[in-house]
Amino acid sequence: MDMKPEKVEYEFENIFPGSKQISDEILKTINENSLDIFNDVKAGFEEIFSLLYLKYTNSVFSKIPLKDVFLD
Repeated sequence: MDMKPEKVEYEFENIFPGSKQISDEILKTINENSLDIFNDVKAGFEEIFSLLYLKYTNSVFSKIPLKDVFLD
């Protein structure tokens, strides 16, 4: 899996409890640099999503005979 988003937007609530102004400024900075941040964590996301897709695909195909999936 290779994720190539055109846009990434993060939403966090209350990053710094008790300081809405600081929380808002940090969130603004994060979203202004969202693609750079995403690229730093991209490998982890790709690995997790690949494992999830594999798990669910195997679950489906273990219950459906291949002859019903690939018709001749």
